[in-house]
Amino acid sequence: MAKRYFSVFKKHIFLLVILIILIVVSSVTPGLVSTITSIAAGLVMIILGLALTMWIIKTPAKRTNDEGISN
Repeated sequence: MAKRYFSVFKKHIFLLVILIILIVVSSVTPGLVSTITSIAAGLVMIILGLALTMWIIKTPAKRTNDEGISN
């Protein structure tokens, strides 16, 4: 099952790595660079949140039969 969703996991992991790098750069650098990287980190957080939400909504749920019903 992991192979089936590998491309989705790869995209999310890539966005998480970029987010971590942007947060570190925005906290280390002063001035305009800090402002730009913090804004970029916020945009990446929004994009990652929307991507994860859409992925969860689109993922099919496993259907199970109720215990009391026999076929």
